[in-house]
Amino acid sequence: MRFSAVFLILLAGCSSNPTPTGDPPAPPTDSGGTPPGSTSTAIVPGVGVGELKLGDTYGTLRAKLGAAESELGFNRLVFGRWTQKKLEIVFASREEGSLSDDAIALAIGVERGADVGGVARPGMTRAELLAALGAPSDEIKTFLYWPSGVSAQLNGDVAERIATITKYVPETAVAEMVPSKGSVSKPLALDSSVVSKVGAVDMHLHPGRFGRIPVATRKVFVSATPAFTQLYSPAVITAGLDAYAPFVGVKAQTDLAKVEHALLFAVYTQKTTGWLANEDLEAILTDPRNVASDGLPWAFGLASINFFDGYVRADGTLDAAVAKARLDALGSYFERRRDLFIGIKLAHPHQQVAFDDARYLGVYEVAAKHAVPVYLHTGFSPFEGAKNERAYYDPEGLRNTIKNNPKVKFILGHVGQGDALAVEHCLALATELPNVFLEISALNRPILRDVDGEDVPPATDKPLYPYVLEQVKKRGLVDKTLFGTDGPQYAGMVRSYVTLIRESMKEKGYTDDEIAKVMSRNFFAVFFGAS
Repeated sequence: MRFSAVFLILLAGCSSNPTPTGDPPAPPTDSGGTPPGSTSTAIVPGVGVGELKLGDTYGTLRAKLGAAESELGFNRLVFGRWTQKKLEIVFASREEGSLSDDAIALAIGVERGADVGGVARPGMTRAELLAALGAPSDEIKTFLYWPSGVSAQLNGDVAERIATITKYVPETAVAEMVPSKGSVSKPLALDSSVVSKVGAVDMHLHPGRFGRIPVATRKVFVSATPAFTQLYSPAVITAGLDAYAPFVGVKAQTDLAKVEHALLFAVYTQKTTGWLANEDLEAILTDPRNVASDGLPWAFGLASINFFDGYVRADGTLDAAVAKARLDALGSYFERRRDLFIGIKLAHPHQQVAFDDARYLGVYEVAAKHAVPVYLHTGFSPFEGAKNERAYYDPEGLRNTIKNNPKVKFILGHVGQGDALAVEHCLALATELPNVFLEISALNRPILRDVDGEDVPPATDKPLYPYVLEQVKKRGLVDKTLFGTDGPQYAGMVRSYVTLIRESMKEKGYTDDEIAKVMSRNFFAVFFGAS
């Protein structure tokens, strides 16, 4: 969904105790399709391996297996290995670099030569696996993935490793938008004494579902992770996208980063990064677990709209009936759950809509009617299917719309990242127009296109965030700048980006008061009128 940066680069901040090599073992001398030894321990897709079940705690599994012989941990994702048993289990752990007793098993992998049976086993050929399981939903390099909850790593034509992983449902069709089911219509009243104590708000986070990410984008995500982790990618990504998954879910990542509150996005970007419908986000926000230590909701939400699937007819004309139904559905989230839904999320390059396309202007009328801000993706998108021409990501094309909607607050996400001219236009619009604000997520990347529109080699040692923060302060835009990460991406990403931006602001001479404004207070001022 969503993911304007590569998701789950898993080796950030590794710690080991000791570190396993990650290389697959040499295959046993017998290369037949059945494993050597007995087959009394069965691999059950989506369930476990014999008595070892997905969801079991490390304490439970240790009682059956003994202590892990080695652990590889980074942040709260830990790989435990039982070398003699040719077994590896991936855990979400309370501890950042090691296994806690309550760590939860996300995936279980076995290597060729293990004493296991079941419908899929190490040593089976590719043809045998396909005969037993059908065609995989994803094939990425030497890895095969089945939604029934099993994955395989091939060595040539033979499965070197098999894992049981979380089941997932591949989805390609987006259901028609539906109205909110809520009944609370008033904005949340915030106590200024509570708001003033909030240290950080991440206004850009994406919950989601692995099966709703397009196949091409799933390939990008998985390929970006180290090879020894890729066998388990669907399980790890599923946990990372779950708002409330223990230890590694979205809320857990904000807790790790000492970020008290979050803004979660609904998205209809099914052609590029996937989707999370408004009703899905409503379920997350109304969950009893959506509460912070200060008594406020941990997360608020931005609703979105589906511009695909008939919004515009094949001849290019607007289908007024479809548009009205969807705009009404969008508006219902502010009519019925204004306490939790506080704005609108749009991603023009992902939704394949030019900024100046008049067929889509009705969404700003909804924003004006309900007095909610509009968040807009600006800058490049790295994903297949996105429109990476300036008409789709440079907010200069939105100038007239912004002027024509003076009561609507427009938040320019990513400050035009990747394109030097789009960056300048974001800064200029925020300087010139009182209803334009900036959001500084996903800026740890370089310029890719210069002001003349020429693509340039990325200078990886020159990320964009120092320049943007310098210009924000120089141009007097501190009061109009909001912090976000575009996470969770990988375990610990939210925390690392919080640290990166805080330290950079200090280096650029921001006062403590200015840092507090960017990190939290501006969020409450823009969305709630609080200070």
